[in-house]
Amino acid sequence: MKFIAHRGNINGKNPNRENKPEYIEKALKLGYDVEIDVWYINGEWILSHDNPFEPASKSFSHKINFEFLGKRNLWLHCKNIEAMINLYATDYNYFWHENDKYTITSKGHIWCFPDQPAPPMTIAKTVDDLYENGIAFLHNMKNRQTIGVLPELNGTDIYQYDAICTDVIKKYEPEVQDEQLELKIHEYKTGTV
Repeated sequence: MKFIAHRGNINGKNPNRENKPEYIEKALKLGYDVEIDVWYINGEWILSHDNPFEPASKSFSHKINFEFLGKRNLWLHCKNIEAMINLYATDYNYFWHENDKYTITSKGHIWCFPDQPAPPMTIAKTVDDLYENGIAFLHNMKNRQTIGVLPELNGTDIYQYDAICTDVIKKYEPEVQDEQLELKIHEYKTGTV
């Protein structure tokens, strides 16, 4: 399972550090993917959950250069339509939404918002079916992932997803490692390796 650090958090919410470039870098160096909140306003790229020009948000806003957004393993959550439009010509992994239960990222991953179950069919199966029926242009969506967002809010079962975006990676990591070890032991004992 892939872990995505929500705004750089790995061990609980930390509003004073969320979306700060050095905080994001730390999570990336630890080997995690990171979801960040991106605005494009008046020709500037800004990391901030809320509108960076609202007085309450100014101290939580961080100007960055465009190159920062090209770092590997970032999931760019466009917070305004201008950010999405300006990322369109890139190969970066980004998404934009308003009140959706699901959204599809620019890389074809399904982002499942809190309390939304993973879609019942896998992307690979769905795309194979579509491909066989003549819709070949969707074939590049094969091997895409479903991402559960903030499962800790209501105790959502994380094992239905390929990845989770969470503030508490350190809570889930040992559980997933134990589950993977149990599966390997079972495969070894049953000869299904």
